[in-house]
Amino acid sequence: MARLQNKFSKNATRVEHAPARLPLPLRIRKAAESFVVEDAGGLALVYVYFAEDPSRQRLVNRLSGADAKG
Repeated sequence: MARLQNKFSKNATRVEHAPARLPLPLRIRKAAESFVVEDAGGLALVYVYFAEDPSRQRLVNRLSGADAKG
C-alpha cells in the first residue's frame, strides 16, 4: 500500500489491486425472466432481470428483454 496526500486527508491510503481475471469464454444464458452471464466454469457472475409486459416493467422497475440483452 502506498501513502499519498490529497486535499481531503493528510495520510490517505491507496490500495492497488490486480485486475480481476475471469475464466474465458463468458457465456450468456437466457432464463425465465433473466439473462445470466457465466464464466467458463459455469459460475454465474451477474443476473440481468427483465419483463416483457410494459405495465409489469414499470411496476417492478425492470428492463425489456431487448434492452436487457442490449
